Amino acid sequence: MINLAGVEEADEHIQEELCLAGIELVRGEKSEGEVPYSISGKLCDWTFNRAWYYWMASAQDGNGLPLEVAAQMHERKYPIFGRRQ
Repeated sequence: MINLAGVEEADEHIQEELCLAGIELVRGEKSEGEVPYSISGKLCDWTFNRAWYYWMASAQDGNGLPLEVAAQMHERKYPIFGRRQ
């Protein structure tokens, strides 16, 4: 994954990463953090927000992912993205 801090076209990268992971896109207001995004992800009761070079995931009401969904995400082969200098 590349570092998206300050990257104005962060939404393009975020959309691609979420689609590859099979996570629903949620469009919203532009974030005010270091990564300027307006797309986040939603899977079951989980929300995914992109940070510099990692994802922050949080669950509503402390609910986890169903085991079969977590196993599918873990076992899926993902492309390797380069790092931004």
